[in-house]
Amino acid sequence: WVERTLTGKRPGEPADVGKVVGGFVCSAVVHSVAAWTVVGGRWEDAGGEARFFLGCGGAVVVEEIVKRIVLKKRKRKRKRSRSRSRRKEEGQDGRKDGEDGDVEGKWYDAWVGKAWWVSVLLYNGRHFARGWVQAGLVREMVGL
Repeated sequence: WVERTLTGKRPGEPADVGKVVGGFVCSAVVHSVAAWTVVGGRWEDAGGEARFFLGCGGAVVVEEIVKRIVLKKRKRKRKRSRSRSRRKEEGQDGRKDGEDGDVEGKWYDAWVGKAWWVSVLLYNGRHFARGWVQAGLVREMVGL
């Protein structure tokens, strides 16, 4: 309900951003507390994993905001081009006023999304890796 109210989504649209962000926040708390216990109670050494998960959760929110802005602009542009063509051809496309249909995705949308997530993971992953190194987990996993 909260996500639908804040984002203006209709009942038929998926509202999963809240679930995803909640999962990232829970993971941030669990991983940072676990790292905190391993590094002897030093929060400055245990915060890397929390930064990683909170950064990924924030990236989900940013991605959803950008996606909604882009789709709204595409819809507006499509509506304008339809109204121009209607004036020229008066009712040839068989739609009534207000019937817009879905806005199609562009060929590059998937690539932009993948590039976004790779850059987010590369940037935030260093925090996660730093936490593992400081906690001594890398040495433990390698068997040293």
